[in-house]
Parts: sequence; structure tokens; C-alpha cells
Amino acid sequence: MTVDKVTDSVYSRERVRKSLTHFLLGRTFSAFVGFGLLLLLVRSLDIVEYGFYIASQAILEIVGTMSSLGLAVAAQRYLPELHNKSEGVSLYRLTIKLLFGRFVTLILASLILFSLAEWILALLKLEHLLLIFKVFLLVLIIENIARYIDIIFDSLLLQGLTQISMIIRVGLRFFPLVILVLWYEIELTLLHWIIIEFFASTVAVAWSCYKLYNFLNSFSKRYSKEKIDLNIKRYLKYSLPAFIAAVLYMLSSANSVKLFAANLLSAYSFATFGFAISVALMLQRYMPIFLLIGMIRPLFVVAKNHVNYQIKLPKIAELVFKLNAFALLPIISIFWIFEDSIAVLLSGGRYPEAGGFLIVFMLLLVMQAFRAIISMTAQAMEDAKAALIGTLLGIIGLSIGIILSYSVGGYGLCIGLIISEVIFSAWVIKSLYNQNIVFEIDVKGYAKLIVSAVIPILIVQNLIPDSSYQTLTELIGYSSLIILMYLIINYYMKPFTTRESSEVNKLLGKNIFIW
Repeated sequence: MTVDKVTDSVYSRERVRKSLTHFLLGRTFSAFVGFGLLLLLVRSLDIVEYGFYIASQAILEIVGTMSSLGLAVAAQRYLPELHNKSEGVSLYRLTIKLLFGRFVTLILASLILFSLAEWILALLKLEHLLLIFKVFLLVLIIENIARYIDIIFDSLLLQGLTQISMIIRVGLRFFPLVILVLWYEIELTLLHWIIIEFFASTVAVAWSCYKLYNFLNSFSKRYSKEKIDLNIKRYLKYSLPAFIAAVLYMLSSANSVKLFAANLLSAYSFATFGFAISVALMLQRYMPIFLLIGMIRPLFVVAKNHVNYQIKLPKIAELVFKLNAFALLPIISIFWIFEDSIAVLLSGGRYPEAGGFLIVFMLLLVMQAFRAIISMTAQAMEDAKAALIGTLLGIIGLSIGIILSYSVGGYGLCIGLIISEVIFSAWVIKSLYNQNIVFEIDVKGYAKLIVSAVIPILIVQNLIPDSSYQTLTELIGYSSLIILMYLIINYYMKPFTTRESSEVNKLLGKNIFIW
């Protein structure tokens, strides 16, 4: 991936580098604050209320996807294209139409949920929280609008605005919570939390709409080419099948599995399982290198416009996935050794059995990163059929997980999730291969990464034969040692090729990537 050749003046290397800087700074801040939120909530809410919180987050994600009607994938695929071609007026028109459509679909979805509230809560065995659920629907609308504007910002390579919006939402959740729980020692209730969420998201949406309008207005005046007709037929041809695939994926994703678990597991087992998923999803949402996937999505679309895209696209995908594996493997090593200690410390001792789930979900994150990258490649090719069929086949994995859950509980659901990701990725790779998009797996490089992750495990386990229930200070110390050993071993083993390291350093603007 040669950034200066893959992109034009709109997506220049300097522009990408600036966006990456904003991205890393914003995600790092959000990660720390989001982690603090998780710890406060798991300690402040009782088991039933925390169970509702877990279920509400799943509902927010599921309804957000199912109500999008292809608007999200349309923004991801076609806004970068118009932006790259400097079609200012068309970009303005399409963005406004998409945003208005998203607002309408969320209002309709919330009205349907409002009418079905009693049935949904009966299904989740939370009938006494009817009022709370109805108030939560306001959060569902405003938070999903905020996330949709984030998608628009990301598609236009405005990562700085995305990160500020996220910081507003996370910060305005965290600090009121700290004041209530730690400063005034007020017992936190679900209603308190939902009001805080609604306030934070509302402020972020108001700020984001203002910034988005300013950008679109300025860009359309600067690049005021003659207005062209929007190719709605082309957008629908790709977006609708991609939307169906996204909806089906929700049925076999971690968020849907949380709802299955609410019925299949006991209240305590569900809370334990849900807590582990929350930790994994927090890493997925806030870990900088993992979310690099979303930041570089527009570059995939732009790369498709080049003559030799059949070489460029897989090269970009391969490098991004290897970077994700590089970042996730030391975390897996830490969870492998200190699963019990981490579960106890993170949950305040409430869910010590969550350690095993945490390991499995870390492995799932690797597969989800691979899926996301493969999906972006198919999206750049406007190949919605591959994703749709792959997602349909992936439901087989969820079915297997549900069957296994009757014998091995939550672990069966975890296995089903991993199988689902493997099936999807295999099918999409096959479909892309038929379009001459060929992925070359660097077996030697990945072997080096795995060895570099295993050696610290062996060393630390010999240093501390009983790794259970370490104090926070000890855990931080040993984790730092594991990461340091991992980086040193990789420095000598060089899992990245010279070309890959060079491309990363070009993007960073400095020769600091030494692996």
C-alpha cells in the first residue's frame, strides 16, 4: 500500500497522517474513559440492573443495524467516492438525504419497539423495568444518530471530528457518573444512567450536525462542479443486499448472542457472560489499532479506482490485518495468564468466573478483525452478494453454538461465534478470488508473531506458578513485562516484511515502526 499513489489530493498522505493522529489520540482517551465507565457500572448496578444494561446495549446495536435500511453501507461506499472526485454539490445532497433517512428510520423503529415493549421485556424476564425501557428508546434514537454521523465523518476522512464527538459522548457519561457515585456517594439507578446517556449523546449530535453542515457547505462552494444526478439505482443495487447481510450478521453476532444467553443461562451466568462480552466489545470499540480498520475504509474505496487495484486491495488488507494481530496477541497472552485476576479486578470480585470467557472473546476479536477487513475489500468491489451468502452460511455457526450451550453453557455460544466468523471469511475470500483478488498469507510472519506471544507466557508462568488473584500493581507490572518481552522478541524476529514496515513508517511520517 503506497499511500501517496493510492490516494489523490483529497486523500493525500498528509491528510491520512493527520486523520490517523486524531484517531489515535481520540481513541486512546476514549479507551481509558470507557474502561472507567465499565468499572463504575459493573460495581454500581445490581445483577438485574446490570443485566438490563447488557441487554439494552445489544438492543441498541441490533436495532441500529436493522433500522439502517442500507443507509450505513451507502455512506461508507459512496460518500468517499464523491469526496474523492470533488463532487461538492452531489456530496452535500447525498449526505443530507442519507442523514434525514437515518433519522426517519430510527423514529419508526423506536415506535415499533415502544408498542412491543411489554412483550420484549417479558422475553428478557425484565417486566418490572417497563418505564426504564421506554425512556431508553430516546437514547436509542439519539445515540444511533451520533454513530451515523461518525460513519459520515469517517467516510470523509474527518477523523478529528469523529473523535471529538466520541470524546463528548464518553466524557459527558463518565464525569457525571463519577460525581454521583464517588463524590456525592449517591446510589446509581438505571434511570440516572439513562438520563446521563441521553444528555451526552444529545450534546454530541448537536455539535456534530453543526460541524458537518460547515464542512459540506464549505466543500460544496470550494468544489462547485456542475450538479450531477445521483445514481440512486446503483446505490440501491449494492446497499440493499449489503444491508440484508448486515441484518443477518446481527443474528449471529455477539450482541444477538447476549439476548439468547438471557434466556439460556441463569441470571448470574448471564451477567458473567455479558460482563466478558462487554470487556471484549469495549476493546473492539476503543482499541486504536483495531479501529484503524474503520479509519482506512475510504482508502479501500479509493484504491478500487486504480488500474492495478487487484494487487493493491489485497496488499492493504493483508497489512491492516497483520497490524491488528500484532496488537491483539500480547493482550491475549496477558489474559491467558491472568484470566482469574483480571476478571476479579475488573468486576470488583462480582464475576470471577468471567476469566475463561475473556480469553475466548479475545480470540474472537482476532476473527472479527479479519472479517471486517475482508468485508471492506468486498465493499470496495461493490460485491454485496458475497457478504450476503457468507453471512447466511455463518448462521450455521450460531446454530451450533446454541446447541452446544445446552451442554457447555456460555462457552458453546462462544464457539458458535468463532465458527460463524470462519465460515463467513472463507466464503468471501473464495468470492474475491473469483474476481482475481488473491490474498497471500504470510505464514512465516504470523508464525513469528505467535512465537513472540507464547514465549512471554512460558517465562511469566515459570516466574509465578500461581498466577491467580494478583494485585492491581502486580498485574500492571507483569503485563508491562509481557508486552516489553513481546516487542523485543518481535524486534529481532521481524514478523513484518521490509515493504510492510516501510509503508507503516510512510504513513506515520517517521521511522519508528521497527518490527
